Amino acid sequence: MNSVPLVSVCIPSYNHAQYLPYCLDSVLAQTYPNIEIIIVDDGSTDNSLEIAREYAANYPDLIQVHTHPNGINCGISKTSNLGFSLAKGKYWSGLSSDDALYKDKIEKQVAYLEANPEVGFVYSYSDYIDAQGNKVQGRLGEDITQEADPLEALLAYNVIPAVSVLARKEAMVKVGPHDENLIYSDWDFWLRFIALYKVGFIPESLIQFRIHSYNTSVGIPDQLNNKHGLEVFLKLQKADRMEIHKLSEPKYQKNIRRRSAIALLDNYFSAMYSKNYPEAKSALLKALDSSPRTILAPRRLAAILKHTVISFISSQPNRFIGEK
Repeated sequence: MNSVPLVSVCIPSYNHAQYLPYCLDSVLAQTYPNIEIIIVDDGSTDNSLEIAREYAANYPDLIQVHTHPNGINCGISKTSNLGFSLAKGKYWSGLSSDDALYKDKIEKQVAYLEANPEVGFVYSYSDYIDAQGNKVQGRLGEDITQEADPLEALLAYNVIPAVSVLARKEAMVKVGPHDENLIYSDWDFWLRFIALYKVGFIPESLIQFRIHSYNTSVGIPDQLNNKHGLEVFLKLQKADRMEIHKLSEPKYQKNIRRRSAIALLDNYFSAMYSKNYPEAKSALLKALDSSPRTILAPRRLAAILKHTVISFISSQPNRFIGEK
């Protein structure tokens, strides 16, 4: 029996045929000796599935490949959940099929979790690489473990690079699956996780995060990013009806409702600019319902009144000098 804990590396794969070999090679090159690789193809229309199966044929003891029934496309959240359900390891690592691990990523993180049994998951910074694999300036991630309240810090913005995480499987079972109705299900997942467990951080880059035109959350329009974030906050307003006792506490609910109100106010301004007044009214009323004090703060109220007046004036028929 292997005394070294098994680590399950789960890879949701979708139309990344040009990047998948680099991704898989980075896992196979890990210095950590006890890994299983679970690839779940999400209905790829390129030859990603064929590449995955070729690797599995070459490494039958390490790699397994799965698909959804009839090879349909189900989205990242459902694909991640399926991969996790198949994992047998003590520890879990999720890896996008276009990203890659530095060779000592898993070794360092297993050592950290073994030495810190109170920590539910550990994460790190991630380096950026471009479509060709060249390192790009900057890095992804921030250390929230130094904050007085990591949960409050994570509510402000999702600063956890999901692919940099190594988590205890038993903790993930308690947290529950990714919400398949959310695009930013990872943000919701980490919030629920930190509401139950302590989080750890290794202050170095252990991942290569690839930037290209198909990223889900990098480089997307502000309005769409706002929409996906709002979906998370609206769900978390129901935390008092879920088994997430910490997130249901008044101080967190106040913050969640404030963030929801600000996101809804952004929707109001966008709708006013496009002269979609029914949508603007709906967004403003929802914002007031979420957090009246946030919306009625002097500066925000002044901005609302200003845009309302401007929109009203611009909607009136033009009047020319001398018109009867």
